[in-house]
This record gives sequence, C-alpha cells and structure tokens, in this order.
Amino acid sequence: MPAVTTDVPAPPRWLSLAAIALVLAAYANSLPNAFQFDDGHVILDNAFIRDPANIPRFFTDARLFSSLPSNAAFRPLLSANLAVDYWLARGARPVVFHVDTLLWLVLLWSLALAFFRRVLLSALSEPLARWLALFSATLFAIHTGNTQVGNYISARSELISACGVLASFLIYLRWPGVREAGLYLIPMLLGALAKTPAVMFVPLLACYRLLIEEQVSAFDLVGRGAGAAWRKVFRAASGVVLPLVIAVGALRLIEGMNPPNQTYGGGDRVQYLWTQAWVLVRYVRVFFWPSGLTADTDLGLFTTWKDPRFFAGVALLALLIGAAKWWSRTPRGRIASFGVLWFLLSVLPTAVVPLAEVSNDHRAFLGYLGLALSLAAGLSWIAQTWPLRTRQLGWALVAVLVVHGVATHLRNRVWRTEESLWADVVEKSPGNGRGLMNYGRTLMAKGQLAEALAIFERAKGLLPAYGVLEINLGVVKAALGRDAEVEAHYRQGISLDPNGVVGRRIYAEWLITHGRAAEAVVQLETATALSPAEASVSQLLEAVATARDGAAPVALSALASRRGLVPSEASAHGWHLLGFELGKQGRHVDAVLCYRLSLERGASAALWNDLGWSLGQLGFRAPAQAAFEEAVRLAPDASLYQNNLKWLAERSP
Repeated sequence: MPAVTTDVPAPPRWLSLAAIALVLAAYANSLPNAFQFDDGHVILDNAFIRDPANIPRFFTDARLFSSLPSNAAFRPLLSANLAVDYWLARGARPVVFHVDTLLWLVLLWSLALAFFRRVLLSALSEPLARWLALFSATLFAIHTGNTQVGNYISARSELISACGVLASFLIYLRWPGVREAGLYLIPMLLGALAKTPAVMFVPLLACYRLLIEEQVSAFDLVGRGAGAAWRKVFRAASGVVLPLVIAVGALRLIEGMNPPNQTYGGGDRVQYLWTQAWVLVRYVRVFFWPSGLTADTDLGLFTTWKDPRFFAGVALLALLIGAAKWWSRTPRGRIASFGVLWFLLSVLPTAVVPLAEVSNDHRAFLGYLGLALSLAAGLSWIAQTWPLRTRQLGWALVAVLVVHGVATHLRNRVWRTEESLWADVVEKSPGNGRGLMNYGRTLMAKGQLAEALAIFERAKGLLPAYGVLEINLGVVKAALGRDAEVEAHYRQGISLDPNGVVGRRIYAEWLITHGRAAEAVVQLETATALSPAEASVSQLLEAVATARDGAAPVALSALASRRGLVPSEASAHGWHLLGFELGKQGRHVDAVLCYRLSLERGASAALWNDLGWSLGQLGFRAPAQAAFEEAVRLAPDASLYQNNLKWLAERSP
C-alpha cells in the first residue's frame, strides 16, 4: 500500500524552535517549586548526594540512594545525576534541580520527535509524518497528565529511563549495522540504571519488528497464507532473543543489588491486580482528559473481583487489544496498533508488581508515548479522509497544544509548596490518610497546632497503624504542651515502623530536651546503623556524642561550623558568651560545644560551672559532676558551684 499523502508542505524549521519554546514556557513557573515526596529522603536528608566523590559508590551500593533503608533502590544513574545537581547548586537549591529536569524533558522531546517521524514514515508521506511527529512529541512533552514527572524531581528517573528506550530505538533504526553487535542496547541499559522499566524496550522492539518491519497483521496468522505470516513472526522473535537475554540479565542484576530490607511496600498481589484494571481506565482517561490529577490518590485495593470497576477495566483492556488487532490490517493502522501495545506493555510492570500506592500519575509516563503515537496515526486518517479540512485540523491541534500548555502551567502551581500540594491532595483524595497527615504537617509548620492535631486525628481514623502518623501526633502534642501523651506516641510510632530513622531522630530530639540525652544516643545509634545516609541523624549523633565526650580542637571547630555556631569573637569569652545564650534558649548540646571550644582558649570557674549545668540538663551526670567539681576546685568559696553539685546529686538518675 502506498504511503498516505496529503497536499501539505513540510513544516518549517522554526516550528521546532517554537515547540521547544512552548515546552519551556509551560514549565517556566516550575523552577522555584519545592522538593516534594521522596525528594526528602533521596536528596534533602541523603548525606551521600552532597559529595560528587560518592558517584562511583552509587554503582556498587544501593544503600546510598536513600536515607530510608526500605526505599534504598539501586538507581545509580539517577543518584549520580542528582549529586551533580547538588554540586552545581552548592546545596539543595531546587531551581538548579528543576532546570536539569527541564533539560531532560527537552532531550526527551527531541528523541520522541525523531522516533515518531521514523515510525510514521513507514506509512505516511514525509511532510505529513513530520507534522504529526512534531505535534505528538510536543503534546507528550507538555501533556498535563505528565506534570508529576515535570515537577517531582525524584521522578526524573522516568525521564532518564524513557530517554534510554527512545535512544535505543533510534540507534536501532538509524544504524542497522550495529544491530548484530547489540550496541543499540547501551542506552536501554543506562536507562535501566535510573529505573528498571527501561528494559521493556525489548518487548516494544519485538512489537515494532512484527508490526512495522515485517508488516504482520493479526488476521494474517489464521487461514490461507498463515504459514508465511508465522515465518515473519519467528523472524521477528529471533531478532530479539539476544536483547531479551541481556535485558533479563540486567534486570536480575539491578534487582539483586537492592539491599535485603528494601521493599516496594505493596499489599495483596491478587487484590492489587484487580485494582490495576480500574487504574488502566484512569490512565487512559487522563491521557484524553487530564482532570482530577492528584499527587497521592485515595484509591485502595479492591477486596473482590466483583467490583464493577474491575469489569470496566477488563472491558477497556479487551477493547484496546481488539482495536490493536483490528487496526493491524493496514500499514497506518499498524502504527496505531504499535502505539496501543506500547502503552499496555509500558504500564504492565507496575500493574503486576504490587507497589505501596496502587496508582501514580508518573507510572503512565512511558506509556503515554505509545498513545501519542497512536493519536498521530489516527490524525493521519482524518487528514486523508477530509483533505480539504487540513487547515482547520492544524488550527485545532494548535489549540490542543495551547490548552495543555496553559493547564500544565496552572498545574505547576500546585507543586509550589508542601502546603499547596497537600491541600490539593486533601481536596482531590479526601480518603487518603497519608495526604491528610502531610497537610497537617504543613499546618503545624505554620503554627496552626490545633488544626493540625484535628487533621492528624482524622488521618488516624483512616490509618490506625501508621508509624509516621504516630510520630507526628507526638510532635504536635509536644508543641501543644501535652507532654504526658507525647512519649507514648513516639514509642508507638517506632514500634509500628522500627526501621523508620526519622521517627527515632525526632524521639531523640525530644529526649534531649527532657534531660535524657543518654537514651537519645541509643536511638540515634540505632537510626545511624539503619541508615548511614540520613544526614540529620548522623550529625545530631556526632553533636551529642561530642558534647558528652569532647573532641580534638579541630574536630570541635569543624562541628561547630557545620551547626552554624558563630561567636561574636573567636575567643574564650566569645565562645563562652555564645554558649551561655544558647543554654538560655534550651539548646544545651550546642551550648556544650561552645563551652568546650571556650575551654580550649582559657578556663575559668564560671566556664566550668556553665559547662556542668548544660551537661546536667542533658542528663550526662558523670561529665557534669566532673565539670562542677573543677569549678569548685577553682573557686572553693563560691556557693553557687557547691549548690549546683548538690542539684546534680539530687536529680533523678
């Protein structure tokens, strides 16, 4: 069958620049957006991201990916990319990270443009293929349903993974001579080091070989002439045997690098699969009508296959497979079939592997490339059927792009702050206990403690055994002065989530303020053993241990600098004065560090006394007693120092 032609000129080159400008404009307001979700443990609290010297270690130790042991997946290429961002930003400045994400998105747009054009040329004329490739690639890049990937920095793994898939396809198509050596698989393997679904390139390649290269129709496989069709099937399959072996080996290697305590957090496998039928409906609906987007859905597991939504999903799946079969009769239809199969295969991994959330917008990201390709094939049919309406069709497509660009720009605003994001989640997903809890945290940060407590209690009704929520209940009740209830929440939170390092750190901070620093050290040591990457834990442990035991002057100075302790003058008096002010604020760990730095420059009875007082407030009895005794030795007639020794002796052990 000849290529589909229409009386249209090829798009001018400046339109590609206009498309890039549209992508940049759509996401321009995302640059100042805050870190969200997993960005906390992957970037903000991850000590290893802060030093680019750790980049080689990312490729050997998955524990460096996250400060949370259960989330320590092996994604070394993503970690390396984020470490470079951190180095360029000289810290956790989100604008630099967002600029990098936008650059990846533009790269992906260019790869999609080239790939779509090559696939469309199998059935369409050059000008029409160029127009539709430009539209579909731009639609994908600014699609409102993809804004989670565009704003959520940790979801850059989806961008890198998708770039790997498309780059492998383009090398395969552009340089046939490298196919035998398998060099076209290199981008796929690199993409898999950011996120493993990149290995789905292999079944996608099989579909491409079958439908586009071999031009096989599902109807050719039965009846007269089926033998020739099946020979094409075997020829297509034989071409992906080596890639399949390599992809399976890479997948096993990557998954095998994950530490034993890493978990995807999913529930019952069968119930999860039932639920994914309805999730499929949502993903397809969002592609064609991206309304009701939420960063954290309240959709739960279906407890029975009799749920009507399960049947709706099965019906849609059957419809998509049937459409792919029907469209495979013609060259242009086979492009649409390939796009549909691309979508289904891309969402398959997250449909069969139970994950903590049953649905997440970014999981359909790679799949939407397939739907965009199918849409291009459908538009070519319209252009051929009504050639006199081509101009009107073009303006309609421009309108679609403008609407998506504006909607994406508006959606970016939701991701601006934690409060704006979680307020949106509470509105869109009122049954999401985690969303309620996180919104409550934003209220607590604003000082709206009573409102935050009410939100936490509401969340507990939905998640009665959620360790992180118990920790937050303890935090808000501590802020409200309800100390009698606080420790029970902290202990319950740690009991429900024994591997949770943040909860142990918060409990340790509370213990420190209540004169139980020795118990805090135990919590901090446990947390550090669980997660060496949690910077806030290791730094606090270092500070408390140094306050208790002291350290060499150089180490003391370095620690004081990291904690932002700067005296009015770098003298014994300056450090003593700063320590005294910090002690009055209840910051006794930092006060002790200042006193110890002051002692390095000159001792006095008053200094030893103040050191003993802060050590006593922390509950470090032995070093506090030694400090008071030194104060008494230097000033035996000072009753204050004698009284402080008595005070320490009378304190409950």
